[in-house]
Amino acid sequence: MSSSCSRMSRFATVAVCSMRRSASVDLPWSMWATMQKFRMVDWDMMEENIAMKAIRIRATGGPEALEFDELPLPAPGPGQVLIRVEACGVNFIEVYQRTGFYPVALPDTPGSEAAGLVVVPGEGVVGFRPGDKVASTSVIGAYAEYALVPADRLVRIPQGITTHQAAAVLLQGMTAHYLTHDTCP
Repeated sequence: MSSSCSRMSRFATVAVCSMRRSASVDLPWSMWATMQKFRMVDWDMMEENIAMKAIRIRATGGPEALEFDELPLPAPGPGQVLIRVEACGVNFIEVYQRTGFYPVALPDTPGSEAAGLVVVPGEGVVGFRPGDKVASTSVIGAYAEYALVPADRLVRIPQGITTHQAAAVLLQGMTAHYLTHDTCP
């Protein structure tokens, strides 16, 4: 059991440790889904006690400005989905933000393109459930183990496509579509 899991109460341990497993239909995922369905997980308690790993920028600069850090697990708000990030895109916008060319509020967790598994949908979200493979170019802090995504900006990954493939091609595919259909039709 990881150190972050061992610090929690027994109830939270079942819920959070199950997030670190694959989306196969096993008892921990079933328990997690059931707890979420009946709102049995206390997100306020979880935010205080559960850490996730993330890459952070505290000051602008070169690659040395990227720091490894632990942050509280974010709780999804209305219309958001919490995903476990399995792969994220590294794009020029993150380089521009890190160097200060595109200013961002610091400290910042970079990354806006990711693919992974749904952990829990926030209030009012329909069409996504724990374990769904998803991707988005509107992720909030993709350089982390877990991230929030607006549900209306999330797409389900088709069967046969891995999360790594989806994260690698989503933004490039949208760019290619834009160029071939809108710029040079």
